[in-house]
Amino acid sequence: MVTFGVILVTLVVQGLTLPAVLRWAHLPTDNSETEMAYAESRAVEAALQLLPGEAERLDVDPEITALVRSEVEERRTELTEAGPAPDGLNRRGQYRALRLALISEKRRVVVLLRDERRIDDIVLRRIESVLDAEELRLRADTADAGE
Repeated sequence: MVTFGVILVTLVVQGLTLPAVLRWAHLPTDNSETEMAYAESRAVEAALQLLPGEAERLDVDPEITALVRSEVEERRTELTEAGPAPDGLNRRGQYRALRLALISEKRRVVVLLRDERRIDDIVLRRIESVLDAEELRLRADTADAGE
């Protein structure tokens, strides 16, 4: 009976005082969705700025560069509004190399945003998981193609 009383008082007291404690703590509001959209938008813009230089450095076929630009711009359009597959192993390799270079830049930008405290670690981890999945897919395609 004493155990029941202790458990009951503990639950009731904690249950009734928790809202007051939360108000007293002045916890910040959750802005993760806004931060996520902001970070993705910045990452896409950084990738678009890097694209011409990386395409030239990697000596990527202009058609592949245009395809990647189109995909990245399509993502930018998706963010602001809340072709054919490359043929030939060499062209596919160029496509993957360019996409991987852009993923690296996106990752650098979102880490910088986190370091500047513009986004929090949760948003960083969410974006990095998306980038990781994209990178794994591209690298798996390389392994499957035997390149």
